Amino acid sequence: MFKKKQKEPICPLLKSECIKHECMFYTHIQGINPQTNTQMDHWDCTFKLLPLIMIDQSRTLGSMAASNESLRNKIVEEFSAFGFLVNRITKKENNFIQIAKYEDEKDK
Repeated sequence: MFKKKQKEPICPLLKSECIKHECMFYTHIQGINPQTNTQMDHWDCTFKLLPLIMIDQSRTLGSMAASNESLRNKIVEEFSAFGFLVNRITKKENNFIQIAKYEDEKDK
């Protein structure tokens, strides 16, 4: 019956109606909405999009932290195996050096 008159968005910087494409903060965004997982492809104010961008960034950082942790665990595992091998080699070298010293002293 009565149609609501749609208001133009108010710009937080200009304190007046949004000037849309004339504003340098009016941005085209494409991708997947992190809240609904639907495809996005539209123009909007950067200030309005900040919460969505922050949500997406926090999800990305969380997955990066998980992958860094798994990489760290792999490196620690490989390094401990390498350390074990180095330890075994140095013990054998020490044994050979001690045997050689013993044989030298025995010959004297």
